This record gives sequence, C-alpha cells and structure tokens, in this order.
Amino acid sequence: MALCLALPASAHVWKTDGNMSVLLHVNPNDDPIAGKPADLWLQVTDTTNRFNAKNCQCSVSISEGGKTLLSAPLSLWNGGPSIFAFSVPFTFPDPAVYGIVVTGAPEGTSKFQNFRVQYNLRVERNPDDPSADSGPEFYLIMAGLAVFIICTVYLWYREVRPQ
Repeated sequence: MALCLALPASAHVWKTDGNMSVLLHVNPNDDPIAGKPADLWLQVTDTTNRFNAKNCQCSVSISEGGKTLLSAPLSLWNGGPSIFAFSVPFTFPDPAVYGIVVTGAPEGTSKFQNFRVQYNLRVERNPDDPSADSGPEFYLIMAGLAVFIICTVYLWYREVRPQ
C-alpha cells in the first residue's frame, strides 16, 4: 500500500485505432504541473509495418471543457522512425482534465491506415504545490522508504508469528 502512494501515476497507455497504436508520454514524469511547460512525446506503431513517420500528416490537439487550446502538426524526432516530439512545450493552464487527440493520415506513397486516438490527461499539481518540483529523486526516496517499511513489517511479522 505504501508503495502505491509513493510512485507517480503513468500516462504510458497505448491507444489503438485499427492497425495503428499510439503511446503518450508527458514530461515531467507523466505528471504535468499546471502553469509550467510540459513536453508531449508520442510513439506511433503499425501492426502492418506500413507506417512511415516521414510521410505522415500527423497532428495533436489539446482541449479542455470543449475549448481547443492547441492544434498543431507533429514534427519527427531524430531518435527513431516512429517517434514524434511535440515541437514546442505546452503549458496546461489549470488543474483539469484535458483531452489530447492525435491524428495521422498518409501522404505521398505511404499506405498506412488513417488513425485517430484520444487521451484524457488529468493535471492535478499546481506550481505552488510542494511536490511540484519533486524530480525522480523524490520518487526514488519514497519507493525506498516504502520497501523499507514493507520489509520491516515482514520481518516483525516473522518474529512475532506463533510457530
């Protein structure tokens, strides 16, 4: 139970539309802070292996409460053939649930399937929240503390348990 409290929630969820799947990652730590820039990273895969990121009209839109806050094309990241990086950091203005829609259509000679996937991303942290500036070190310390508590309880239980 303590371990669950220590680890951040992950937005690493695959969304699928036919043959196409998209994985969303949001920096920092899949737990963006309202009012601070966040980076969106998207990985697109195709079970038919026809997808070519260089020939994709891919875009992302972000909305909240029915209002579109951003609509922009995705640019190819140099790190791989199917990984996209949102070219400019996006600042989620307030704690809220944001809709993120990723779309793609082939252009040129590409023959992959059009796709559209949607994520709902909950932004809960405020910049004045003490955990807002907590990097991975905070989570590692908390995970270590949780493991220590679990081990201590286990060893105590072994000592006091009737034989």
